Amino acid sequence: MRNSKVQLVSILRQVSLSLNTEPLRQFISLREIAEETDHVAARLSGGKRVTPAQIYELCALLWMARMKAVEVYGRHSDVVMSLERQTDLLEAAGNVLKQRWFYRPWGSSKASVMLTGILVIPVFLVLSGLLSAGYSGLLCITVSGCYFSGIAAFSLRAKDPVGLCWSVFSFILLYLLLKK
Repeated sequence: MRNSKVQLVSILRQVSLSLNTEPLRQFISLREIAEETDHVAARLSGGKRVTPAQIYELCALLWMARMKAVEVYGRHSDVVMSLERQTDLLEAAGNVLKQRWFYRPWGSSKASVMLTGILVIPVFLVLSGLLSAGYSGLLCITVSGCYFSGIAAFSLRAKDPVGLCWSVFSFILLYLLLKK
């Protein structure tokens, strides 16, 4: 995690420095983009959160400036190639941010529902069988609670809302069994 933050800061600083080189310094919009890149790098260095959307916004601004430079200098000029490299670097920085747990989207699928059902329903069937066979209710419920805690932790790590819902709902059922 720390290594990716250092990598992001170095990419942002590199983009800012290259935007301040002589052929690129002429563009007014590039100076503003360089200042914004410095601002984002300072926020990131200060420990504040930077979203992939902020990085992609810088990338879009840089791409727009690149298109204006194509009109002025032509497609294969050094200025345009430099702007293209900086755009690619910013896009890579945004992709690094998207890989972090905080920014990954919560997702659910049919496989998630089936897998959670396969992991939860048999435990309740075994639990009810053990309780009807006369085993200690507290021990069975404690073991089941530990199992459901593991499912909840795994679901939270995978950002699976269905698994998290099933595991939390299972705790409610365990509580009702304990009160019985």
